[in-house]
Amino acid sequence: MEKCGQCRQFTRTPDNQKDLCGAWEQPTIATRAACEFFLPKAGFRRREHGFVAGNGTTTASDE
Repeated sequence: MEKCGQCRQFTRTPDNQKDLCGAWEQPTIATRAACEFFLPKAGFRRREHGFVAGNGTTTASDE
């Protein structure tokens, strides 16, 4: 399951309690379930059974 913290629209805000969602311009947290505007961060691509790093190696979620 994708989470806000894995999205490229997610922004950390060090002075606030909550972080910011760039798609909604609203506060969020990294562990929240991603919305329909989810965009994976650069270097990862979606695969049928998890994420694969940009260099083709599997991540821990693939094992």
